[in-house]
Amino acid sequence: MDQELGDQNFDLEKKSENSFAVGDYDSYWEQIRRLDKKAEFQQLVRRMKQLEDEREIIRQDNGGKKN
Repeated sequence: MDQELGDQNFDLEKKSENSFAVGDYDSYWEQIRRLDKKAEFQQLVRRMKQLEDEREIIRQDNGGKKN
């Protein structure tokens, strides 16, 4: 049983050593780039909502007139 566990651990170590192959590395950075783009997009959406809220406040201050 101990030998089986030792073999399994060795196999896991071999797999983890190979997990940083070039394809995995590129895939990792591609995921980072996608997350960055998603975060930028979400930030833009939040800013647009803020601007819409500010515009509505200004509109209300002007008695509902459109600028």
